[in-house]
Amino acid sequence: MRRRMVVALVVLALGIGAGGTLAEEEPPASGTFSPAGSLAEARSFHTATLLPDGRVLVIGGDGGDDDAAVAAAAIAAAEVWDPATWTFGPPGSLAEARRGHTATRLPDGRVLVIGGPVAEVWDPATGSFGPAGSLAEARYDSH
Repeated sequence: MRRRMVVALVVLALGIGAGGTLAEEEPPASGTFSPAGSLAEARSFHTATLLPDGRVLVIGGDGGDDDAAVAAAAIAAAEVWDPATWTFGPPGSLAEARRGHTATRLPDGRVLVIGGPVAEVWDPATGSFGPAGSLAEARYDSH
């Protein structure tokens, strides 16, 4: 139950974007919402993947605030939210900026990112992204 609450708080914070401040040091009481920290960069069309250790990996997205800026605003940066500290930290950058992609946690804890002409994989042991191969056809909305 507590893990679901933490994930719900992260999803809420990710929808709000950057610029907020952390109001509490302790997790909120069950059934309530509170700020969960601040992203380094506001984003939409990103992914948020729950990691086996309870952290949440936030990948890519769109930093633009209007349709004209969307193509130039795809984000290559990723951040990890840590429920122990209620903070976001940088795990590295993608080789290619992405928005509208998918991120799937693999059984070994790595995260496969697919969108655009190439796939990448994030390794929690190194905190970095690496190549995972090319796709026969580019997939949805990556820039």
